[in-house]
Amino acid sequence: MDDIITSDGSPPEREVITEANSSSLSWGYVLHPAGIEVISLYAADRGPIVDWNTDPRTRFSDSPYLWLPGHPVPASRPPRTRPAPPAPAPASPATRSAAHR
Repeated sequence: MDDIITSDGSPPEREVITEANSSSLSWGYVLHPAGIEVISLYAADRGPIVDWNTDPRTRFSDSPYLWLPGHPVPASRPPRTRPAPPAPAPASPATRSAAHR
């Protein structure tokens, strides 16, 4: 574990999750070369793999029954994006006032 950086700067520690210490967890994650396998701890099966190229801002469904092997990754909504700022109005030539005679 040489390339791990913790948020508080402390040395990383390996944590093994077992049935005895997982009662407060709902999801498990397994890192694979192709992506992250997401496993609902309420399901008896493995989950689908979320590709590493998936936009991290994607909103995913948290319904365990959707995270089944062989099914597509259940993205519930596309990533939130900020609306583009309005385009400036095109410049128009200055209008001349009618000359008074």
